[in-house]
Amino acid sequence: MNPPSLGEIVVFDLETTGLDPWQDRIIEIGAVRLVNGEERESFRTFVDPRGPLPSEITSLTGITPDDLIGDPLLAEALPRFLEFAGN
Repeated sequence: MNPPSLGEIVVFDLETTGLDPWQDRIIEIGAVRLVNGEERESFRTFVDPRGPLPSEITSLTGITPDDLIGDPLLAEALPRFLEFAGN
């Protein structure tokens, strides 16, 4: 008996400057495309938050302000992620 097909899904994770959705900003987008439960492709980008990165977030995520220098703004990073994610 064959296991049922799980199909294709994209699982994603966001890192942010904090927990307030009205104030805090995305600093990293990571995603994996799974086909029938197996990783086929991945996506990762840092995002310039255009503001300070709290030291608590650096301690939690390991992401430093230097990691974000020269990275795309969300207006550029989000369309790239959506293209990766597809339908």
